[in-house]
Amino acid sequence: MRQQQLIRFDWAIKHILRDKANFDVLEGFLSELTGMDIKILEILESESNKKTEKDKINRVDIMVATQTGERIIVEVQCDRQVDYYHRLQNLTDGRMSDSEDDIGKCALHPSQASCNPINPFDPRHKKIISVTVAYFDLGQGDDYVYHGTTRFEGIHTHKILTLSAREEALYHKKTVEDIYPEYYILRINSFDHETRNNLDEWVYFLKNEKLPENYRARGLKEAAEKLDVLKLSGEERRDYDRYLETLMDRASFY
Repeated sequence: MRQQQLIRFDWAIKHILRDKANFDVLEGFLSELTGMDIKILEILESESNKKTEKDKINRVDIMVATQTGERIIVEVQCDRQVDYYHRLQNLTDGRMSDSEDDIGKCALHPSQASCNPINPFDPRHKKIISVTVAYFDLGQGDDYVYHGTTRFEGIHTHKILTLSAREEALYHKKTVEDIYPEYYILRINSFDHETRNNLDEWVYFLKNEKLPENYRARGLKEAAEKLDVLKLSGEERRDYDRYLETLMDRASFY
């Protein structure tokens, strides 16, 4: 039996998954990735979310809530840039402004005067999680999913620096890591197609545009229903085919 062909995630995230009716797909992906019960509250409007022919980056900025009620800003992006680490740092640095109204502007232009340093005591300050789906060979390593945080380790004792009770009250955070951005990097090309857990089922889809057999991961059932290539309108299908052709043209340069 032929496997159902689904829309590529990097195209869907720009054209389909921003629709509120399709939030459950992204909620499933983020929940399986972070281990938290993620609920999307809204798509944050910014320059990076505008659909233009010149925009080569498929990215969406989201405000989500966890099962504890904490609100988190999540950046999900799919990219193919060799100098990606610097760009990733600039995006999250720009995100850490003291006004949520400046979020999109700062993400694109972190050097602008309106992008002031973060005030961690401000209750408006949200945790930031950056998720990268890398469709290129990013770095070297023996894994395909990486998680990064900012921690301070003692040089002599190797123990992690923690917040005092007074600092917890001031920062409204439990750990030092909670103050700084958190990063997830999925190296899609390094996945070996073996689905060992629910997250692997998602990575399988991200790499193959198809679902593994007997999948159980949250959000994949919804992906099968809403990301079916055959359900695209005529105009959407032409746009999607042009995108695939562009990817093939780019691949010939590497």
